[in-house]
Amino acid sequence: MNAIEDVPASPEADLAQSLRSVVGLAGITYSAAGVSAGSDLDFTAMNQVRAAVTQPPALVHIAAALEDMPRGDLHMALSACASRLPWVAGDLPKSPGITGKYAFIEILGPNGIEKTDRLRFGLYLQAPHVFYPAHDHEAEEFYYVLSGDAGWQKNDGIFCEYAPGTLIHHAPRDRHAMQTRTKPLLAMWIWTGDLDMKTYRIDGAA
Repeated sequence: MNAIEDVPASPEADLAQSLRSVVGLAGITYSAAGVSAGSDLDFTAMNQVRAAVTQPPALVHIAAALEDMPRGDLHMALSACASRLPWVAGDLPKSPGITGKYAFIEILGPNGIEKTDRLRFGLYLQAPHVFYPAHDHEAEEFYYVLSGDAGWQKNDGIFCEYAPGTLIHHAPRDRHAMQTRTKPLLAMWIWTGDLDMKTYRIDGAA
């Protein structure tokens, strides 16, 4: 037998392969929704991804969020890697009411697993029954809902519930908020344009 075939893939290589699938499928999904930045989603250079040692508290909801996702290739790819990725609560300004109740990961971007200055791309998870206050930033943002029953508000409008498979667009400095209900929210996100995290503002920041 070929010696190469006798060597199993390392956990880091396996995780990278799953994540490459997620990024590729996300690119197809965003492009199909008319988001030009979808063509910039490229994860081919990363061969190994180190699995997380610890996770933020909100990650207890990732299994339920994945279970609620529509079945398909993206669900399969995320199920293979989401719980092992290095999620964070981040150091953005935040209100006390959401501490420990959300998590995100930047997969591509200036702070991403794969470095790029073209965009920021990642995943977002919010626990059930949580209000994420109105916030804004200079970046143009594209959320793509993967699972959950959250209500979304833009610029003081009414809260609207968007089903999985919905693209949500925020222009630079659009004020927006999210209210989860009985299920956790799982979504993909893209930032384009001004990627400076220092432009982020949120109501009630401590």
